[in-house]
Amino acid sequence: MITGASITLTDARGEVVAATVTGPDGAYALPDLYPAEYTLTATAEGTRPAARTVSLGEDGDNRADIVLLTNGTLAGVIRSAPSGEPIPDASVLTIDQYGTVVGAASP
Repeated sequence: MITGASITLTDARGEVVAATVTGPDGAYALPDLYPAEYTLTATAEGTRPAARTVSLGEDGDNRADIVLLTNGTLAGVIRSAPSGEPIPDASVLTIDQYGTVVGAASP
């Protein structure tokens, strides 16, 4: 459950038809929607954004859960190979499997 996640619903043209923020229990509600196919997106600090397609029927209440994956933390000490002493001015890049820089740290 993520409190304060931004929830957005867009139609087939990409226009926002509803938006809200999740409550303390991670729940949200988007009332008064017409039956159609939409894209539901969710974002929150410290998580990866997520999106999914939802089809709302004419039967009234519909439920669409969405999972936000939390970002991880990488920490460590850069040390000199010969001495084992920390290198205070070292910079670190984190690169994913596609060669894209996904994180950086420097003094």
